[in-house]
Amino acid sequence: MTGLMMFPVMLLGPCLTVMALTRVVGGPIGLNELFMQMRRIRLGGWYSGLLIPPSLILLVLLFMKTYVSEAYTPNRFFVGIVFGLIAGFLEEIGWMGFAFRALSAQRSELSAAVLIGVLRGFWHLPVIDFLGTALF
Repeated sequence: MTGLMMFPVMLLGPCLTVMALTRVVGGPIGLNELFMQMRRIRLGGWYSGLLIPPSLILLVLLFMKTYVSEAYTPNRFFVGIVFGLIAGFLEEIGWMGFAFRALSAQRSELSAAVLIGVLRGFWHLPVIDFLGTALF
């Protein structure tokens, strides 16, 4: 039950925080600009690369199911992909919609990306710890 309570907070936290910060910093115009930016969809060839990790996971699971054990049968795999897309969208509003834009205005895009990567790592530590895969 703890995990179920933790995930909505971790997903909605960045999203709701960025909406509040955008309203405070940019006013109604800033909030409107954020929503307009969220509506813009820029599809390029590199988006197809996003299909590689879930495809590889599915192939490995199917291989292991066939040659190792039925215990590796993919279970609700596509539900997980849908949940991941929603979760990613809600988190990205905060991390890239506000934090990256604000940091990259003050420093290089590379250093802003590295800093956000470190912050995101710390943000996800409770989930990693909850799942039992923490290194500490």
